[in-house]
Amino acid sequence: MYNMTDITTLYVSQKEGNDDHQGFFPYPNGDMTGPLKSVECALEMIGDLRRAGGLQPVTVKIMDDIYYLDKPIQVSNKVRDVTIEPYSRTILCGGRRVSKFEEDSFNGHKCFSVDVSDLGDISFTDFYVNGHRADFTRYPQEGTLKPEAVENNSSQLHAHSRWFIAKKEDLEVIRHFRNFQDCFISYNHYWVDEHTPIKEYDLESGKITFLYPSRYSIELTHPRSALEYIIENTAEGFQNPNEWYYDKVTKRIYYIPKDGEAAPEELEAYIPVTDKLLRIEGTADHKVENILIRNFDLAYTRGDYRSSSNAIVDGEDFGGFASDGQSVCSAHGSVEFYHASHCALEHCRLYCLGVHAIVVEEGSDHIRIRENDITEIGAGAIRMNGGEYGTEK
Repeated sequence: MYNMTDITTLYVSQKEGNDDHQGFFPYPNGDMTGPLKSVECALEMIGDLRRAGGLQPVTVKIMDDIYYLDKPIQVSNKVRDVTIEPYSRTILCGGRRVSKFEEDSFNGHKCFSVDVSDLGDISFTDFYVNGHRADFTRYPQEGTLKPEAVENNSSQLHAHSRWFIAKKEDLEVIRHFRNFQDCFISYNHYWVDEHTPIKEYDLESGKITFLYPSRYSIELTHPRSALEYIIENTAEGFQNPNEWYYDKVTKRIYYIPKDGEAAPEELEAYIPVTDKLLRIEGTADHKVENILIRNFDLAYTRGDYRSSSNAIVDGEDFGGFASDGQSVCSAHGSVEFYHASHCALEHCRLYCLGVHAIVVEEGSDHIRIRENDITEIGAGAIRMNGGEYGTEK
């Protein structure tokens, strides 16, 4: 007879597990000692053990090759002295695999396509193929567009704009885009790059309104501020290797393979559904301690991001800007540590991640990030932050 107070390992399998099992055995074996179905259930059991006075270190072993996530695994201060690792090698996967690509053509270009109607009404801004991020389409193919006018003509740095007027010659092209409402406006100025979906537009007046206002001035007389933009995610721009386009009407993704990707069955493609994979989080007065995450692949998270940092200006809540104050200094990570102490991420491969790979935030100390391989990420590898100068955070 197994006793929870004697157990040092809990097993988890999405494929073969059951959260009514005890989790004491790696495979289903005819009784209730087989693997659990979720890491969350394993952590809840460990929390119960800690409340009952059980102090032994516990390992959670994931049995599956791929463990799918639609929300991050939350490790709270209800547990401590826990190792989470794969039985052999596991991908902690924040995406959904799409397969059964077919040879096709789109916008006059040979490509592969796949039906994703079974995923329902999805929205995503990242598409990963064979361990790499596929590229957005864009207009123009080279260079940038300049507007006729912008909302705020002030040269003050924080003179935000919520719209611009496109030039007539550009409108003659834009009015023929089949999906302009689903496009993005991207522009580089000062020391930042800003990105925003389109909230609304009027092709008669040329007024194009941002969903997220500019963080900084985009007035046109100063080279450092002047708006020079591109339009991304255009159906008509689909033409180059490694580009993708999602047709919301037909529910098909189109992709032009890179060199060496010759057959549709060779594509291993993922749509991300969650922006984070792991969040190790305590509180200011009760940190989460001694959590070790090791030997995983961590992959496929969302890269869509708006900056909610300091988004209230003169009493007006902008809801978010098209960039942070610099870089993506307030953005989340796929793995996050908050009010954590003596925790570690070791010997992992982190790739195809939307924004930062790892974030170490306020209240954390003695965090060990060691011998990890980080590639194909949308922002920084490791972002570290803390409290104000002089505090203990």
